[in-house]
Amino acid sequence: MKITLKKIIVSASAIAAIFLGSNAYAADEKCIAKVAPSANLVGCDLSEADLRGKDLSGANLTRANLTGAILIGVNLEKVNLTNTNLSFANLTESNLSRSQIKNADFTGAILLNANLLQANINGIKLNNTDARAANFESSKLNNVVAINSQFDRANFSEATVTNTNLNNNSFTNANLTKIKLESVKLNRIDLTEVELSEGNFFLRKSNNAVLEAVYSMFLGTGLAVGLVIFSRKHKKASN
Repeated sequence: MKITLKKIIVSASAIAAIFLGSNAYAADEKCIAKVAPSANLVGCDLSEADLRGKDLSGANLTRANLTGAILIGVNLEKVNLTNTNLSFANLTESNLSRSQIKNADFTGAILLNANLLQANINGIKLNNTDARAANFESSKLNNVVAINSQFDRANFSEATVTNTNLNNNSFTNANLTKIKLESVKLNRIDLTEVELSEGNFFLRKSNNAVLEAVYSMFLGTGLAVGLVIFSRKHKKASN
């Protein structure tokens, strides 16, 4: 019996379909049907689901899998995102204001123009994330790891950032007015043309090397704004 290469390929595809399904990351249709404001979506598989423009305000997405989901323009106001996987999800122009985000994974996610106003963010991963022009105004970020991410034009005015790693990030043209930083790692960051106001940028419990590096970067931008850096070696405000 002659077996052609074409038949072998077809057979291999059939076997893969049996064990993996037509899409290994396909969302659960029952979960998609439950998508609505204040929905209970605990543990739901919504991976790669196209939910653009949906209203999920007030929903409970604890332990939900939204890997690679399309969440463009989705209303996620006041949602619970505890232990939620949002890696590689597209949250462009989504509304995450006043949401509770704890131990969630946003690795590789797109948060372009997303609104995180007054969001409570704790213990999440924001590595390799595109958060350009995102709004973090008055939000609280604690124990966040955000490395190699883009925060250009983002708004962090009056935000509180504690125990957070912000190494290797870009904050070009970002608004840092009245931001409060405590125990934050800021190595190799780009602060070109950032917006500050005198006496409102504070770094505490950081080592002198980090403070000196940050101070040097701000001087290099040529900003005509006030800057206050506190350390054993520096206590100076630019005019």
